[in-house]
Amino acid sequence: AKAGASCSDSPPAMASYGWLAFVTQAGVSLGLTEEIGAKFEHFGKPLETALAASIVLNQLIGPPMLKLALRRSGEAFSAPPAGREWKGA
Repeated sequence: AKAGASCSDSPPAMASYGWLAFVTQAGVSLGLTEEIGAKFEHFGKPLETALAASIVLNQLIGPPMLKLALRRSGEAFSAPPAGREWKGA
């Protein structure tokens, strides 16, 4: 992600935290993991179990990492307090 951000002249904050947004992309990975378990008799099931566990871990830590990435890169803002109007751009 840093190389892509450098090539596109992204702000430094995006180069530092942009990669965090990609952690939660796991839907296709679970399907491919199931295929591995079905196709390879000798090592497929143990590998499927290990991969699924790592994908679940990524799904648990991914959303907080995305929130952190959006805030630190300046792409997100906090909501105004109740009863007050947002005056930002």
